[in-house]
Amino acid sequence: MSTQEPRTRAVVFRLTESEYALLKQACQRVHCSISEYARVELLSAVDAQSRNDCGLGGARQLSEALSLVHTRLEELKELLLCEGKDRKAASGRVGGQE
Repeated sequence: MSTQEPRTRAVVFRLTESEYALLKQACQRVHCSISEYARVELLSAVDAQSRNDCGLGGARQLSEALSLVHTRLEELKELLLCEGKDRKAASGRVGGQE
C-alpha cells in the first residue's frame, strides 16, 4: 500500500513479548519492517471489513457457513458410501447369476 501522501499520524499499541516475537518473525518472513507490516495488515483488515461490512459478526457467519459446508459434505459422504454398497451388492448379484 504505497502512497505519496505524507504519513503524519501515529498509532501506538502494546504487545506481550510473545506477541512481539510472532510479529517480528512474520516481518522477517516477508522482509519488511514492523511498521510497514503492521500498517499493511491493519489497513487490509479495515478495508476488508468495510467492503464486507462483517466485523466480528463476520467470524460468526463464516463459522456457521463452514459448519453448513461440513454438514453437507458429511451427507454427501454418506450418500456415496450407500451408493457404493448398493453397487457392490448389485454387481455381486449379477456376477452370481452368470
